[in-house]
Amino acid sequence: MTRQGALPEWHPAWARQLGDLYFSGTTCLFLVHGNVRDLIRTRDGNDVQYSGLAEFLATQVFGTWDVVLHYDLGAGLRPLAGNDGRRLQAMVQYVTARLGDPTAWPRDPENVLLLLDRLMERNLLEEDPARRKSIGIVLDYAQHLVPAVDPAAMTRGVGTNLVRLLGWAQNPYIKKINTAICLVTDKLAELNERLVRNPYVAAIEIPMPDRAAREEFIQWTRRSPDSAALAELSSGLTLVSLNVVLSQAGQSGQAVDAAQFRQLKKTMIERHCQGLLEFIEPEHTLDLVVGQDAAKKRLRDDAELIVRGRLDVAPMGY
Repeated sequence: MTRQGALPEWHPAWARQLGDLYFSGTTCLFLVHGNVRDLIRTRDGNDVQYSGLAEFLATQVFGTWDVVLHYDLGAGLRPLAGNDGRRLQAMVQYVTARLGDPTAWPRDPENVLLLLDRLMERNLLEEDPARRKSIGIVLDYAQHLVPAVDPAAMTRGVGTNLVRLLGWAQNPYIKKINTAICLVTDKLAELNERLVRNPYVAAIEIPMPDRAAREEFIQWTRRSPDSAALAELSSGLTLVSLNVVLSQAGQSGQAVDAAQFRQLKKTMIERHCQGLLEFIEPEHTLDLVVGQDAAKKRLRDDAELIVRGRLDVAPMGY
C-alpha cells in the first residue's frame, strides 16, 4: 500500500478508499464486506489477471509490506504472498522467529488473536524503528469471530475477540506503525454491532461488478465479439457466477443466445440466494387486460427500465 498519489490507476475504488482512510491515520481496522467472494482484476503492465480478495490484498493492497498474515477457521493462520516465493520465505522466517513453529500455532480464534497481539506488541517494542516491520492481517469469515449476538448471549470467547479487536482499532501506537487489520465478511449485519458502529472502525464495501467490468471480464475469458450484449444480459451476476455461466454455455461449443443466457443466469441467482428467491415465468401477459392503457404502459415502461438495469430511475417496491 502506498500513498494516494502513487496508487495504481487501475485499483478499484474500494481499495483506494481503504488506502485513503489508512493514511489519514484515523483507523487501522477495516470491515471489508459485500461482494467479497468475487474475482478482482489485477494488472501488471499490459497483463491482466483475476484473483480472489485475499490474494489481491496480499499482493496489491499490501504488496510492498513485509508481512501479510491470513486467518480463517478452516485453514488457520498462514503467511500470504501470492506466487512470490522469495517474499513468502522471508515472511515465514520472520514470524517463525517470533511466534515459533507454524505447525504449533493455535487454530481457535481466541488464541490466534492473542498470538497476533503478541506479534504486534513485539514489533512495536523494537528499539530500532528501522527494524519494525509493516504487517497486514486479513481475518476471513469474520462473522465467526465476532458474530452479531446479544451481549447477554455472548460467550467468553466471542467477548474476548470483540474486546481485542476494539483495542487494536483504538490503540494509537498501532496506528503509528505500518499495521492494518482487515476483517472480511459477506454481510455487515452478521458482525457484532459494537464493532460495526465503533468510530475507530471503517467499513469498506466491495460492490457488484458494473457493466464495464463484466464486459472486460467477458473479453478476457472469451475474446468474444458479442461481449457488449452479454455484459448487458449479465446484470446482477458476480464475475464468478458469470464465469460459470460462460463455461457451461461454452461446453456445448455453441454461441450463447439471450434465452439460454437468461435461463443460466436465473439458475445461478436462485442458487446464490439459497432457495430464498425463485423465478416464475407468467402464463399470461398484459395483452389479456382490456382497457387501462395508461396503467399497462406504466408497467411496461417500468419493466423496460428494470431490464436495462436502470434501477436508479425505476420505482421501488415491485
